[in-house]
Amino acid sequence: MIATRKPGPLRRTGHALGVIAICLFAAFPIYWMGAIGALKRDALFHFPPALIPTAIDLANFTTLLTDPRFLTWIVNSLKIAAGTAFFSLLIGVPGGFALSRFRYRGKQTFAVMVLSTKMIPTIVLIIPMFKAFVYFRMLDSHAALIVGNVAFALPIVVWMMRSVFDSIPHEIEEAALIDGANWFQVFWRVTGPLALPGLVATGIYAFIEGWDEYLLARTLLSSEDNWPGSVGIASFIGNYGVDYTSLMAAAALFSIPPVVLFMFVQRSFVAGLGAGAVKG
Repeated sequence: MIATRKPGPLRRTGHALGVIAICLFAAFPIYWMGAIGALKRDALFHFPPALIPTAIDLANFTTLLTDPRFLTWIVNSLKIAAGTAFFSLLIGVPGGFALSRFRYRGKQTFAVMVLSTKMIPTIVLIIPMFKAFVYFRMLDSHAALIVGNVAFALPIVVWMMRSVFDSIPHEIEEAALIDGANWFQVFWRVTGPLALPGLVATGIYAFIEGWDEYLLARTLLSSEDNWPGSVGIASFIGNYGVDYTSLMAAAALFSIPPVVLFMFVQRSFVAGLGAGAVKG
């Protein structure tokens, strides 16, 4: 057995400073958006830039929160993201379970084919999907956008759930089968509860996939009342000018729901990310 030396205090301090520096670097754009650009109307054009706001103006946030259009966009985004997460899990969880547990010829090839569909750029599929939704008369509807988002999220959902199920020992399911349970009961009562952290992590991925999607939404939705937040925020960029402060405030507000969601389920999310790292 090889003994490992613990890092010294100087090395630990260096690691801590490095982590802090990386976190500050990643958080600075968010700070600039929410605390500088959104709170003070002319702060973006000061030189040298003021990193600490000297005056706080909440007019941009109050204007947006009382604007029926912006509230409608946020509600639309919630509907679309929740629908994307629900239907992605509804299809992807059984798919991942089948890839993990059942044995049949060509299973690995099929799994690779499922993942390979994620490698196709979204813009390549925009026109075929647009023509398909025209044929089914689903244009300018949230249902069309949810179907499209599910199609793009499903390959990763299937593979994530497959990794989660691979980490659960087969012996637990075999014991339930011996006791007389069928596969549906095994999945619902035994494997499902054990896979819950991974299910949460996968659901968050699918939710964010539907929350921040822009290209497909801009193509399929033409009515302003049906726009999600991603398309609505882009409308602040005009042909002859950009309302930067309103744009920054809208982007800051649009970022809050996924952050709050992650704060509530972060433990399950971290556990789910590591669920497939070790096979039981």
